[in-house]
Amino acid sequence: MTLEQTTELYASVLRQLLPVGGYDNSPSTTLAIDVYAHAKLLAQADLDAKRLLGILEAIPPELIDEYEAEYGLPLKCTVNASRTVEERLQILNWVRTSRNVLNRAYLEQLLAIFGVVLIDVVKFKPMLCTAACDSPVNTEQLRYKVFLRLQYPMNADMNCIIENYLSGYLRIEWMVDMPWGDWILNPGVTVNTTGIAHYTAYKTNQREYYDSNAELDLTEAIVRSLHDANMQQWQAVKDACSALTSGKTWTFDTNNEVIKYINSSLSDDCSGSKCPTSEYVWYGRDTLKTIAYFTEITKAESVCQTIKPVGAAEYRYLNSFDVISFNCAYGGNKGSSYWSRQENNAYDPSALPNETRLTFGEIAQKIISNIQNSNQAISLLAETYAEAVANSIFSTDESKQFVKLTDLFSQLELNKTLRT
Repeated sequence: MTLEQTTELYASVLRQLLPVGGYDNSPSTTLAIDVYAHAKLLAQADLDAKRLLGILEAIPPELIDEYEAEYGLPLKCTVNASRTVEERLQILNWVRTSRNVLNRAYLEQLLAIFGVVLIDVVKFKPMLCTAACDSPVNTEQLRYKVFLRLQYPMNADMNCIIENYLSGYLRIEWMVDMPWGDWILNPGVTVNTTGIAHYTAYKTNQREYYDSNAELDLTEAIVRSLHDANMQQWQAVKDACSALTSGKTWTFDTNNEVIKYINSSLSDDCSGSKCPTSEYVWYGRDTLKTIAYFTEITKAESVCQTIKPVGAAEYRYLNSFDVISFNCAYGGNKGSSYWSRQENNAYDPSALPNETRLTFGEIAQKIISNIQNSNQAISLLAETYAEAVANSIFSTDESKQFVKLTDLFSQLELNKTLRT
């Protein structure tokens, strides 16, 4: 509008605001001149203000109260007391530019102003003319309503928001999605013949359910169970230890996760942590790739005589030896074998002479393999032990939980499906 048009508009308004009475409306009267002068001043101020506001790139913080009043802010259902100037400017700009189209984007933006996070919008499904003639017309799915799922926690007044900002012709319902609870294990854990336990579980947010499953190799859980004095007395443990030690007497060393027993036979298998009394490992570089355990070099001849390479005839003599190596001389096609010394990482100065050790891991593997033992009694006892370890996850005593729920978390999350 031009200045003259705006002036006429303001003059018309000013004349309407005059007190009730008879007035001479001719343009030459003192009243008409005074009204026109005021109207022109107001019109000029109006145009100047619009021109000034038109070139401003942002709302001056000093004028934010006036802008909010112009656009009906602060919004109902909220106050400005807890908002920063930046937040108030964001809301103001949103109100100025929003077209108020009732769609998901609008709902998300509107609810965000009140600190509410929208998770899902469930819309109605109208009746179709292609539906059967006996189809219901008034169901939860067909009504003209919108169902809003909101994220927990939700502290806004949703009823106030719905009443003031959402369409009155729609029935708006809402609920807060509670956080998902912990996984709850179902009873009936099964263990197969290879020591794999199968678990099923569910969790809920008080509205929906996830179902899931997980499988766990029980080896580590059985190792943990062998720290328990009561579990050490199970016959399945005794069967495994007896088989591994060839019936010798053993003792538990839970601090080092081993059992100890005395083995005086040089010909017995001796590898890894089974020979803690030997300070060195002697490695034979022959076709057998044999490792022998002893401390004194004076035993070299005994080794040469007992452990011969393939193709060697009778032992003859030590060709050369010192504290770090020796060479055995033989008759036949294989004339010699060379041995070199390395440190034994399993060496324990406190170990008894001829002491041999078996790790809890080896015992656990033996218990699992005994599930398939041809001896039915041994097999049944091993299976029962594995099932007891698998079900220890339900124990109220945490020290007796050899399987922890945390052992299953990653699989349960990976395999979860929404219950329908």
